[in-house]
Amino acid sequence: EAPAGLLVSANVLINGTYHQRLFEDLIEMRLRHQRNVIAVRKAFPEYVKKDGHEIIITESGESFRGMVRDDIKDNDENKITVMMTADDPRSQQRRRLFAKGVANQLISEEVKQFEATYDMDNLF
Repeated sequence: EAPAGLLVSANVLINGTYHQRLFEDLIEMRLRHQRNVIAVRKAFPEYVKKDGHEIIITESGESFRGMVRDDIKDNDENKITVMMTADDPRSQQRRRLFAKGVANQLISEEVKQFEATYDMDNLF
């Protein structure tokens, strides 16, 4: 039996059954997403800066820098990272994994479970 907080956050039905999963293989879905991102960035290189971040141009012609996570901007067809985390310098501040609270505890538990399930050094 899962902790009550986890059941609530996972939208478990009152009768104790889980909703049907949208994705059975999260790793495969992440790989597919990353391949799609790589394809779009290759198709529109004029919107990708040399540092890997993106350029966003509004209808009025103004341009803005679109920050891209390190794990996405560093990917290519030969090396795809499926670990979707905040960049190291900002991860604690952005995700607050070590702060108190039910949501943060749930995230920490999920990260630990994921890392225990997969060999992170030899994932792909």
